Amino acid sequence: MAEPAASDLAADQGGPTSVAVDADSPRRHRAVVAAVAAIVLVALIGGGFVVAARAPSGADHLYVIPPGTQAAISAGEDVEVIPAELHLAPNDELTITNHDSVAHAIGLFTVRPDETVNYRFANPGVFRGACTVHPTGSLTIYVA
Repeated sequence: MAEPAASDLAADQGGPTSVAVDADSPRRHRAVVAAVAAIVLVALIGGGFVVAARAPSGADHLYVIPPGTQAAISAGEDVEVIPAELHLAPNDELTITNHDSVAHAIGLFTVRPDETVNYRFANPGVFRGACTVHPTGSLTIYVA
C-alpha cells in the first residue's frame, strides 16, 4: 500500500493545503463572483453609515443686510431684508451676511457687523426668533 502524500495528511489533520486552480476554471470564477458580491454587500450595508454622515447638500438661501439698514429702520422706513417666514428643506443652508454697522438678530442668530453666519438645517422643525431687519420683528423658519 502506498504511503499518503504530505498534503493529504495536512488536510486530514485540518492543516493547510495547497490546491492549484486554473485561472479560467469555474471554481475561480465562482470565487471571484463571491468576493465581488461580498464587497458590494459590505458597501451597501456599511455604506449606509457613510451616506448618513454625508447627507446630500440642499439649497443655499443667501441674505445680505446692506449698509445703512439700521439707519433706515431708525428713520421709520419699512425694511425687509429677509421674509418673515422661510420655508426650507432638510439639509438646506441659510447664509446671512451683515454689511450694516450694527448687529442684527435674525431668528436663531445674531449677526455682527461684517460677519457672515452659515447654518445647515439637518432636521425638520419650526424655529422662531426675533428679526431686527423685518417690520414684523420676528422670523419663523419652517424646515420640512
